[in-house]
Formats: sequence, C-alpha cells, structure tokens
Amino acid sequence: MKKNWLAPFLVALFMFIFPLSRVKAQPPFLGETLSAEITFLNIPVATAILRVTEQTAESDETVYHLAISAKSTPFYSLIYKVDNQYDSYFTWPEAGTLRYRRSICEPGVDLRRTVRYQDGQALCNGEEPVSVPPSVRDLFLAMYALRGKRLDENQVIDSPLELDGQLWTIRAKVIGREKVNIQQDSHPSIKVQVRFLHSSRAGEEKRASDILTNNLVREKTKLTIWFAEDELKTPLKAQCRAAFFTIKALFSTLD
Repeated sequence: MKKNWLAPFLVALFMFIFPLSRVKAQPPFLGETLSAEITFLNIPVATAILRVTEQTAESDETVYHLAISAKSTPFYSLIYKVDNQYDSYFTWPEAGTLRYRRSICEPGVDLRRTVRYQDGQALCNGEEPVSVPPSVRDLFLAMYALRGKRLDENQVIDSPLELDGQLWTIRAKVIGREKVNIQQDSHPSIKVQVRFLHSSRAGEEKRASDILTNNLVREKTKLTIWFAEDELKTPLKAQCRAAFFTIKALFSTLD
C-alpha cells in the first residue's frame, strides 16, 4: 500500500464532532465525543477520537478546544504507523483560530509545531510571520464551522486556511439532499463537497509535516461529506477518492 493512500481517509480525523444527547443545538458542542473508523478496501486502517474538551476565557473571549487523536490500526501499523494529536483553540461564533498545534509521530516525522494567529499574522517560533486574513482557520475548524451554517442547496461557503506557511481557501458546496444507508437504517442527509483552492504561496519550501497536510490539502482533492438533515447537522459518513480507490469513514458516538 502506498503511503499517499492513507492521507485522503485521514480527513475523517479532523471532520466533525458528533453531539451527545445533552448538548445544545448550535456548535460548539462542549463535551461531545466522536469515534471514526476509516476503511480502505473495506479493511480498517485507522481510528480517530474527536472531542470538544473545554471552554476557557482568554482576553475577554470565550475559547473552545477541539482535540483530535489519530492512530493507525494494529494491522496498518505494520505498514505505516500513525500516532498523531491535533489541537485547535478557537472562538465562536466567529469561528476564528487562535492556536493550532500538531504533535506528529509517523515514520521519518517527529514534529511538534504550534502556530498562533494574532493581529493578521500566523506566528510560529523560528519562522517568518505570514500575513493571514483576520478570519483565518486551521484545517479542522474550517470543517467544523460548517455545522453552524444553514447549508442551503447550491450554497457555496469559502473559508481562509493557513497550513505550513501557505494560504488556501476551503470551498464547501452543498450538492443537495440524499438518503444515506448506515447499518440498514436510512437517514435523510445534506450532501456537501469540499475542495481546496490554492490562493497564494507564502513559502515555496515544503516543510516536514504529517501525511494529512502533505497529501490531503491539494487542489485535486474531492471530499464528500453527508450531514444529518437536522439542526445539529451531525456527520454520517465521509469519503474521498484516492487513485482508483475510495476511502470511507463512518462515525459513531462514545459516552
């Protein structure tokens, strides 16, 4: 199995949080937890746990913490071992990122990187500042913020994204309504397609990074996500095509 086949399905690691019954009807859903199983050729290759873990106050702003842990399954670890942690600290309802931290443990990559977004700049120790839009988001938050939108048919939602010194636009287009069958149950859903548009290059040199950043965020990527058609917009499944294969992710809750 080629290394870059892993990247598209890792999108399931950062997508969305599945709300528990006790949470309110608008994000962020504090305390909710999601487990994602990612399969390739119907073989489980990775799992992820996603949580909104805390709510704090910083400079008179309410800040939320979106935590994602991602690990390869025992089988796939024999081929390519992944043990990563992603942390997004953000405000709401602006859905702006304050800090984005990655702790990456993969073959040949041992990365600890934190980016702070302040006064229109992305700041990382030892690196040149990068000018960014005031509403800039990290990869995970750009996806999560979709749950706060109406998601009307044919609607297009753009979000500015900074990754490793490069500026992108995440474009989400609402394709329409569709029934999704999961474990013999049929669910009304909202079908959304996500693309990555490269708006500018702040730094030409490619930095050492996790497999997700290196391979998923590309202009050719086509990611499809199905949200439950309700006020919570809970994710039901996601899929992304890699070469001639399809990577799938199914979501379930953890108490």
